[in-house]
Amino acid sequence: WYPVLVALAGRALRRPLPERVRRALLVVPVVVVCVTVTYLGYHWATDCVAGVLLGLALRLALRRLPLES
Repeated sequence: WYPVLVALAGRALRRPLPERVRRALLVVPVVVVCVTVTYLGYHWATDCVAGVLLGLALRLALRRLPLES
């Protein structure tokens, strides 16, 4: 759901986010959550891979929606 949060953040600020900020918001939380839940033993590493693939599918689906009003 991070792509949704990034899209909503851009709309809330009423201007598009810079590319570096968008990429950081899409990558950093995913890596932190994946490492943390794997280290703590709540999920396996394969769960993180599946979550990333589902996130990419969601991002591709969001690309098709018109987010500009």
